[in-house]
Amino acid sequence: MGTRWDMNYRMSWARLIASLSLMVVWALLAITAPAGADTQSDTGPCSTADALYKSGRFGLAEAAYAKALEKPESQACAQDGLAQLDKSKTECEAAAALEKAGQDAEARKAYEAALQKRPNSKCAATGLESLKESPGDDPGGTSEDILSWLGLIALIIGIGAAIVSILVLLMTHVPKLRDLPPARGIRAVRVGIDAFDNGAHEGQGAPVAALARSKIRSFGEKSEKLTMIDSQAAVEETIWTKFGAINDQAKGVSAVIELVGSLYARRRYQVTGVLQADGGNGPGLSLSLRGKQKIEGATTLWAKGFGLEAAADDAPATERLHKLAVPAAAWISHVTATAAGETPGGAKDPVSWALFKTGGEWESDGNTDKAAALYRAAIDIDPSNWGALAQLGALESESRDYAAAIKHLEQAVGVLER
Repeated sequence: MGTRWDMNYRMSWARLIASLSLMVVWALLAITAPAGADTQSDTGPCSTADALYKSGRFGLAEAAYAKALEKPESQACAQDGLAQLDKSKTECEAAAALEKAGQDAEARKAYEAALQKRPNSKCAATGLESLKESPGDDPGGTSEDILSWLGLIALIIGIGAAIVSILVLLMTHVPKLRDLPPARGIRAVRVGIDAFDNGAHEGQGAPVAALARSKIRSFGEKSEKLTMIDSQAAVEETIWTKFGAINDQAKGVSAVIELVGSLYARRRYQVTGVLQADGGNGPGLSLSLRGKQKIEGATTLWAKGFGLEAAADDAPATERLHKLAVPAAAWISHVTATAAGETPGGAKDPVSWALFKTGGEWESDGNTDKAAALYRAAIDIDPSNWGALAQLGALESESRDYAAAIKHLEQAVGVLER
């Protein structure tokens, strides 16, 4: 009786110990199971590897898939898992290569795309974090952001310039303000002279035009009425003509500035000319001066009328043609100043003024006879040409013709005193 009870007692303890041992083994297996593995709902042959992949532990997942390949029943899911794992690794490696090449913006986009496809991608998350912490990262954004800021700055500058342009526009139209800078510079008289048409004098159009420009500059520097006479073209290009290339906003501001500029009270004129053949009065020069909206004046100047008599050989003919630049410049400056609302010199007629200025050239060359003849011709056209009266009186005084000198000098004084 006692022996049977001892045996039963011992067997009960053995069963108890075995049960406890089994429970400990299961507990250890549960503790050592990979994190994230769902042992209750996913018991497939690749479940452990899938859980590792989803958690971003690519190294352990690769080892688990490789082990699953050893079993025939898990080869298919293991191959799919390895293919998906290779694709994720390739995306991260491509992003890392862009980052290493210094193309942080492109690398950031690649990491974000990989993370969007696989939210648990550890390599993509780590790559993005490294870009944020990189000391070389641009906290202000990409190059597009920089261009956007530069465009905004240019737009602000352009708006300021447009406001200033409008204020200057008002100044150019107000009598008491238009003679102050910068309106005075904008309203300065400028005339552009194209190369004259050669006509019957091949190769002479450009030189004659250049000589006329030179004389106009000289007349402008000596005149109080002509604020500035320039040899450049009347249409000027400003920095705002290319301002609109920055961006669309700057293009709009540039258009506004150009529109305001077109409304300025500018005094710009353009001259064209044609060299004429000798028709008995020596070579000639036909001139036309155009303003903003109309032709302000036109004439033909003949060499003989300015003391440039005909000669037999070509060299003097060319010289006479070049000397026509003096009366041409005088005529242009007179018509331009009159069209601009100024009173040039002391003559009302532009041809009279041209005769007077050409007479001065002859007098400077020592040919007082031709100078006196041109002064008289100028007075015949315009008796109020006090410059011609005064110069003629001075020449007559030098030649001891005092009666004529007194007459002409008194006439000059009378014109000035009116």
